[in-house]
Amino acid sequence: MIPERSRIALYLVGVEGFGHQEIADIRGAAIASVMARLYWGRFELQHTCARERELLLTGAGQSDS
Repeated sequence: MIPERSRIALYLVGVEGFGHQEIADIRGAAIASVMARLYWGRFELQHTCARERELLLTGAGQSDS
């Protein structure tokens, strides 16, 4: 699961279109913290999607009915 702070940063960039400095101002955080949250949020999102994709491709978790 992606941590809340990273999810918020990802949302503000990806959906709302805010820049790093704008997010830092909104969240009251250092720009370096925002950039780190975005990095790790994207990292976790990529790995979560890869795991889900692998499950879909292999059919893992499906029951034989």
